[in-house]
Amino acid sequence: MNIVAINSNKIQRKVMNDLKGYWALDEWKIEEFPLPDRRGKIKETKKIVDFNKISNEYIKLEIKYYSFYSLTNEIWLLSSFMEKHFYKMYFLSKFLAEKFPQVTSIIDIPYTTLLDEYKLYLTENNKPLKYPHHRGGEFISPYLGVCKSLYDFFSNYYDERPEHQKDKWNIKRLGIPYNMSRRDRFLNFTSIKFPFRELVKKYVNQTLLIHQQITFATAQNILKKMYLFFDFIVETYPKWIDLQNLQRQDIEDFLFYVRNREMGGKSYTKNRVPSNRHVIECLSNVRRIIEYMQGFEWKEAPKTPVNRLIFPEDFPRREKKNYHEHVKHVPDFIWEQVLENLHNLDSEIARLIVIMEATGFRVSDVCQLQLNCLAYKQDGWWLVGDQRKVNVKEHIVPISEEIVKIVKIQQEYINNHEKKHNNLNQFLFPVLTGKNRGMAFSQKSVTYALNQLAEKYKILDKNGEIFLFKNHAFRHRYGVNLINNG
Repeated sequence: MNIVAINSNKIQRKVMNDLKGYWALDEWKIEEFPLPDRRGKIKETKKIVDFNKISNEYIKLEIKYYSFYSLTNEIWLLSSFMEKHFYKMYFLSKFLAEKFPQVTSIIDIPYTTLLDEYKLYLTENNKPLKYPHHRGGEFISPYLGVCKSLYDFFSNYYDERPEHQKDKWNIKRLGIPYNMSRRDRFLNFTSIKFPFRELVKKYVNQTLLIHQQITFATAQNILKKMYLFFDFIVETYPKWIDLQNLQRQDIEDFLFYVRNREMGGKSYTKNRVPSNRHVIECLSNVRRIIEYMQGFEWKEAPKTPVNRLIFPEDFPRREKKNYHEHVKHVPDFIWEQVLENLHNLDSEIARLIVIMEATGFRVSDVCQLQLNCLAYKQDGWWLVGDQRKVNVKEHIVPISEEIVKIVKIQQEYINNHEKKHNNLNQFLFPVLTGKNRGMAFSQKSVTYALNQLAEKYKILDKNGEIFLFKNHAFRHRYGVNLINNG
């Protein structure tokens, strides 16, 4: 049984109360679909979505509700729901009916059990567990993706605890400012093993929500490394329930442990020998939490003072990078190539990139510029925006008439857009449709668009290789230009 204790009547009542009218029916007729602008391109042979095929009434309700939620929140088009998602959810329901016929919710089954059994079922039915990615590597099968999405959705849907007590925190529900140009909205504590998960949640709750000493992004980075320390503790001292008896030797053993475990994370670090930077971050996080625990005299804190546990010599030196191998700014000849091909970009992204180059703002800060970001003074036009990383409000930089025109074109575009009511945060570059509506443009989408442009139209560096744009490249370009101009 899932840790969120629920009964079948409560499940049925909560879901049924939210499904009204068309959405409550077991057959959804396409011609009566209540969101005509979300239909997409539907094959003429498709006339109906039939939920009666799902034999378990509770699972049917959950799949129906998840479909309703995804369609009304613009996560799916009706066409993609009918062509892709519904069949995969129906296939999952057949598996549940065969292997777990008595369940009253998908979350009745422990997640690892569900995943292991479903993988076997998919293999038995000749469904692949992974698909090759067109850019190299692999991605998870959509069948497994639907299973995970449904499980995550209802784990949260039925969980009525305060957000900070859950194992996954949604930034939207924490009531704190966050970077709305990023799409990773969760703090996931499931990588922290018991019995230390609650300790880490308590620490993040205090530092992020109560004292607000760290940002949401910093909390995410802490969790990316923190699990290693508690993996080590659980493996070394399986009976420990706190850190009271932590000794200097344990820190030395932990350093050896980190040095001899491959790095996890994204494709460019996964399975690599740990770098000095990785070791520094792992140890810094340990020192950080111990300092906090001892400073506030938590009963779980080590008895040995942190400065007798961790010494400056424990931190390795960062590897020096060859500047020419890691170009940090966009040189003039690269920018000229971008300008030559700017018309091949989406017009909004093109405007955003020109503003970013002219102002030196971080990409995340340009994405989150306010609609009324222009200011006129006696000495000319200025662009006003927050510098969130250094916590500077309403930072201003001078801009040319040409940039003013570009900003005004974007303002006019947003003010005349039929979906402008979705711009609740009054961004200059808002997302107005789809599941991210109301958010700012994604900073990753900007970098991705630039790199796609470079690849397609052969924007080349001095070695004749495709230039790779990075997040802060234009900010560094602005700084280099300021230095060069005296």
